[in-house]
Amino acid sequence: MNKNSFFFLLVAMVSLFQVGCINDNATYRQMVFVDSLIHRNQPDSADIVLAKVKNTIRTEKEVAYYGLLLMNIRYMQYRPLKSDTLISKSIKYYEKIGDH
Repeated sequence: MNKNSFFFLLVAMVSLFQVGCINDNATYRQMVFVDSLIHRNQPDSADIVLAKVKNTIRTEKEVAYYGLLLMNIRYMQYRPLKSDTLISKSIKYYEKIGDH
């Protein structure tokens, strides 16, 4: 492999890594926005935004936060969760990191 090919490959890998990080940050920012909607007593709006974010969740932290947000939205809408698996993952994650 010549130097130009190696350099191109290195730049491509770094670029992909940065795009992935930007996407993760955007996902987490959207979830923080959903949290603010919940605190402003706007569960229907929060539910719409959270549904758009669902397919971009990548990290364990995001899964835990998503579960917590979804549980809060469902509670405010008087709708039951279909399963407790997601909130159980959230509880385990926050117990593990010590964030109560």
